[in-house]
Amino acid sequence: MRWKRVLIATALSLTLLGGSVSAAQREVSDQNASTLLEIYSRIVESHYSHPDQEAVLRGAIEGMLQVLNDPFSSYLTTAEYEQLEQAIEQEFAGLGSALQATKAGEIMITEIYSGSAAEEAGLQVGDRILAVDGKSVIGEPIDKVSAKIRGKAGTQVVLTIRRGTEASKQVAITRKTISLPTVLSKDSGNGVGYLRILSFASETSGEFHKAYQKIAATSPKGILLDLRGNGGGYVHSALTVADSFLAAGTMIVIHEGEQRIELQADEESFDLPLAVLVDQHTASASEILAGALQKNGRAVLIGAQTYGKGTMQELMPMPDGGVLKLSVDKWEFSDGTTNHLVGLTPDIRLTAPEIFLNAGMQYLFPGRKQTLTLYPSGGWGDLNGTKLLDMPTVLRVGQQQYLPLRYVVEALGSEVNWVQQTSSVEFQLEQRQVRVELGSGQLFLDGKRADLNGAVRLQGGVSYLSTAAFDLILGGGVRQSDTAITLHVD
Repeated sequence: MRWKRVLIATALSLTLLGGSVSAAQREVSDQNASTLLEIYSRIVESHYSHPDQEAVLRGAIEGMLQVLNDPFSSYLTTAEYEQLEQAIEQEFAGLGSALQATKAGEIMITEIYSGSAAEEAGLQVGDRILAVDGKSVIGEPIDKVSAKIRGKAGTQVVLTIRRGTEASKQVAITRKTISLPTVLSKDSGNGVGYLRILSFASETSGEFHKAYQKIAATSPKGILLDLRGNGGGYVHSALTVADSFLAAGTMIVIHEGEQRIELQADEESFDLPLAVLVDQHTASASEILAGALQKNGRAVLIGAQTYGKGTMQELMPMPDGGVLKLSVDKWEFSDGTTNHLVGLTPDIRLTAPEIFLNAGMQYLFPGRKQTLTLYPSGGWGDLNGTKLLDMPTVLRVGQQQYLPLRYVVEALGSEVNWVQQTSSVEFQLEQRQVRVELGSGQLFLDGKRADLNGAVRLQGGVSYLSTAAFDLILGGGVRQSDTAITLHVD
């Protein structure tokens, strides 16, 4: 692959450039270094408080990094670097589960890995984690909750969980080390091959090609590539996967001084139709992959705005055993745009993570039959045989039931767009163009006003559409009883 040679050559030339500064620059550099060392020595030797040397050193390092105003450059202790490596290589000591924040601010278990501590403790998908070691985690960012749950193998953590409508209970779990593959695959049926990349580690490109060949043996008609929750890793691995799907085009542009260097895809590639799932945790190297595929017209992105990290970091070992993680380049795409601090905008924008997968299937194979069932009393639903665990509330006003508009439409694979000029939302369902004017409560189908009263309700900032309105849109595709509401799309 030509781009590999370019990447290696660029890295080497950058290293050489670092040792070829002019004599005047070297003199200033040496003077600055001497001043820094002198101040450090004077502080640790002469200050009346006799400060800890390591603390002064760390303060100096943090001060220099703060000048950069770069959240992605940092100094890692030996232990912190080991944790970073373990995260990239998918090696954890903890529960061995995937977590997701719910609309109510609870932390929900969405996946339990085989052989994990979570599996041994009897935890289940859908369980809500309310507290860790007796302290509430409701409303806390998911990364902070994950950090509290993780720890050394063999140590214990106590979770307070709630399962369905049962009373909350405490579960004591002994943390266990688990090593996960970075690539997961399965035949999703309906001719769709599913590939999920959890991280871009040293062995990811090899794992990816093995997984792809396994999927290819099932003769799929399309590929769904899942990058949700992928925080990045090694750029080389991400580019290898991107190149596997691109027969031509610039993947990314890197820099050597003022020079722009385009990394071009090689001709050989997989040519199956492709859709990519992304979310707010899709970051860094995974944004390189997603963006390269999107910018070259190879795939659509489905999901939520991505994280927005468009810089590359080099890991530089230091004499004390620590590692300096320093941003050495701000890359861009072939059209000159960057995802840095803004993220990638999906082609199909959705909000509820649990329905992204179905939207990807629907994009690859439009027109397939779909069934969405909502169970209002239980607060859950079913979408084409997949249980929905974080479903919004269904409203009941008199004899009429109202469904959360955005959630239902997105669950059936369609994007919902807000039109500010008319204070309305628009979407397409069953080949019908639908406009819902929230101010007037009017419903329009294919440009014509529907004669239907009380079709729209607003509550708690959420738009609801009556079951009668959905039935009209779907041409009689709604069935309801006292316990369930089912929508059919043929």
